[in-house]
Amino acid sequence: MLLLLCCFCCLYFIFFSVTVFRLFLLFLGFVGLICSLLLLLHLSTLVSIFNYASVSYKFEFLSLTYLFLVDGISIYFVLLTVLLFIICVLVAWNLKYKLREFLILLLSINIFLIHVFAISDLIFFYIFFEALLIPMFLLIGV
Repeated sequence: MLLLLCCFCCLYFIFFSVTVFRLFLLFLGFVGLICSLLLLLHLSTLVSIFNYASVSYKFEFLSLTYLFLVDGISIYFVLLTVLLFIICVLVAWNLKYKLREFLILLLSINIFLIHVFAISDLIFFYIFFEALLIPMFLLIGV
């Protein structure tokens, strides 16, 4: 839900100057890093082998359950994804050519990759993985 809110905020901040948009994306990266570190600290206090924290949203269409599940292994991938997003925004700070498009593609790759690492249903994994390939193709190929 937080990721969806970030997308709507990006639609608002995209019409500002490029510096404001960069700072907003950097702020989103640090918020995501703090949230994933807090989740990592919460998971490390649990005792069982398969620690997980979940947020479940049930779709009534085809009785699919969207279960956002972060376990002891995938939390490190989510943490690495958020950290790499911050590094990519900082590296692209002096980029002049099509910067807004580049940053939007980075944000969408970040969102889809977090969902790929934290989803528990195979159908939704396939959907988010295939959705990840579209901005990746645009970032590499265009």
